Amino acid sequence: MLESQIKKICTRQLEAWGWEVVHLIQTNKNGIPDTLILRNGRVAFIEFKRPGKNPEPLQQYRHEKLRKQGFIVSIVRSTEDIRQYE
Repeated sequence: MLESQIKKICTRQLEAWGWEVVHLIQTNKNGIPDTLILRNGRVAFIEFKRPGKNPEPLQQYRHEKLRKQGFIVSIVRSTEDIRQYE
């Protein structure tokens, strides 16, 4: 399945669960996860990848910086991976 297909299906599911989904198209920092989700005062970042693909080194660096600040950062490679946000 393509990354765009996974992202589309997961976005619909997240919205059905009450999440506000914001796709970050362009930021001032390269490597930031491509999606921000918000619900009931919770914030998480999601990086969508095709099955078998991993984040690039700059993405991994940004993800780790966000995690150190207490944010949730997830790599989602399938529609099953999104269930943690149900």
